[in-house]
Amino acid sequence: MTSAPRSLQVERRLSCRHPSLAGHFPGKPVFPGVVLLAEVMEVALDDPPSAVRLGDTPRVEAVKFMSPVLPTDQPDVVIVVVLKEAANGVDFEVHSGERVAVRGQLRCMKP
Repeated sequence: MTSAPRSLQVERRLSCRHPSLAGHFPGKPVFPGVVLLAEVMEVALDDPPSAVRLGDTPRVEAVKFMSPVLPTDQPDVVIVVVLKEAANGVDFEVHSGERVAVRGQLRCMKP
């Protein structure tokens, strides 16, 4: 019998004063994809089992931005990063409220 893949959920807070919002996009700010991916990578590398799966040179193999993450009236926006073990790395989702904002895959870059 095989066990289910390990998964992890981590709540992260993004400041609504993040410097990237000023230029992305003026008048209609949205958190840039690179900011969201940096959060995903940080969560993955802070989790020892995920870090081992990804090795020394992790990369984003696939990513789909499904819904924008917008600043709010509150000082912070809460996102939830969900990691799930995959055959050759880690699959991820970023949730903003009830929506899946980003979905993708992190893989170990083979030398």
